[in-house]
Amino acid sequence: MTATIKSELSWREVSVDQALRAGRTVASRLGGIATLRLRNAQGGLQEIGSWFTMPANATVSGDVVLRAALSGVYRVRLVEDNFRREWTLHSAWLGAGTTITIPLSFTFPGGQRFYHIIVEHTGLTAQDFICTSPIFIRQ
Repeated sequence: MTATIKSELSWREVSVDQALRAGRTVASRLGGIATLRLRNAQGGLQEIGSWFTMPANATVSGDVVLRAALSGVYRVRLVEDNFRREWTLHSAWLGAGTTITIPLSFTFPGGQRFYHIIVEHTGLTAQDFICTSPIFIRQ
């Protein structure tokens, strides 16, 4: 029996590989999707895996886009570093397939920090858990 080595990757495999290398990953237990976007000092939107600079005590704004895989209660949290600070941005019932955009705003304390999203879903039959790669901000 001879093993065949695949010499070409599909566009999906290449896209996933590039996303993992760039730190642009969303992990979901049951198929829900969440993304985080934060505005840099120039007002441009930065997505997960990005680095940018902000002055200390600046207001950072952005949004979270969430698509519910299953019906149930979704709790969306923004986390700074390893739970140095966290904010509950949304906690409510969503129907399966519903997509919402949640605005957010916080004060960047300075230094070097990272921010990511954790979504916890509670349903009648199953629980989803979604986590994103971080966005890094430095002073």
